[in-house]
Amino acid sequence: MKKFMIFALCTIFLFAACGSAVSIVIPADLLGSDDPQTMADQFTGTDGIKKVSVNDDNSITMVVTEEKYEQQLSSIEETIVSMYETVGVEGGFFETVTGFDYNDDYTTLVFTVNREALEEASDTEKTSIEQVIYIARLYRVFALENDEIITVKFVDEATGAVYEVKEYTAAGEVSTEDATL
Repeated sequence: MKKFMIFALCTIFLFAACGSAVSIVIPADLLGSDDPQTMADQFTGTDGIKKVSVNDDNSITMVVTEEKYEQQLSSIEETIVSMYETVGVEGGFFETVTGFDYNDDYTTLVFTVNREALEEASDTEKTSIEQVIYIARLYRVFALENDEIITVKFVDEATGAVYEVKEYTAAGEVSTEDATL
């Protein structure tokens, strides 16, 4: 997962840009176990990034040009759409996920799963699902809506019932509810 997070963040910042500035705060939780200063140093001097600083809570504040901001947001959205195509019913990427859907602002993600298989699934399978959630959280950061709740629902394909609901902000998971109670 760590390599994926670094890849996702670095991919987003490879575009050159110019224009007025936008300030983006990337929560420490989205940086994974990487040293925030090391991450900040990697982004310093990148085209379109005017300033990078590490905050007291280990989040990173980046001041980027407006054009770079738009490119980053678009890049994240393209990644979500690509994941939808990979994870979705036609993709067959996961053994346990039989369907995946989301709303227009990526605040609701719905995974239809073979519940029994998911509970027995490998860590790789579960981590891959977390990566999809990570990208949605990253989108909320770049949409400048860090406090927006992202609701993730898990639907049992056998019953059609939602059996688990998780809520996240960009900074991390805020609640988990067993919907079968």
